[in-house]
Amino acid sequence: MNGWIRMLWVLLCLPLCDFFSTSTVTLGVNGAQIRLVNGQSRCSGRVEVYYNDQWGTVCDDGWTLANAEVVCRELGCPRAVDALGQAQFGKGKGRIWLDGVRCQGTESTLTQCAHQKIGKHDCSHMEDAGVLCADFEFRVVPRSPVVTESNRKKP
Repeated sequence: MNGWIRMLWVLLCLPLCDFFSTSTVTLGVNGAQIRLVNGQSRCSGRVEVYYNDQWGTVCDDGWTLANAEVVCRELGCPRAVDALGQAQFGKGKGRIWLDGVRCQGTESTLTQCAHQKIGKHDCSHMEDAGVLCADFEFRVVPRSPVVTESNRKKP
């Protein structure tokens, strides 16, 4: 991630965010759910999937910003800022449910993205994937020119 984007996120989001919160949303496959854990807001953390009555992680093999974009959208966060690997939000425990996730970025849920068979992987928890999403949307609005006596058109 660009240093200035991370700095802007830290300066603007952290004072407004709930620390170490978890977001969970239901997925479309067999009642699976997705959540972010160990992040500094509801829109950042290690990606975990609930499947077959167990929470498990997602491997960072091929983890991209497009994958993060799907996770962020699924959790109701405006957009992805970064796709993080190497257990940046700590190592998970238990199962590793997804590996080789390849999203286009337009999917509604992470499980709609191409991936290896659920539960099949060649990873350890040192490779757990995470995301950093914007908690709110920045919009740049162009300023209208200021009209003063000196620049006002005279009839």
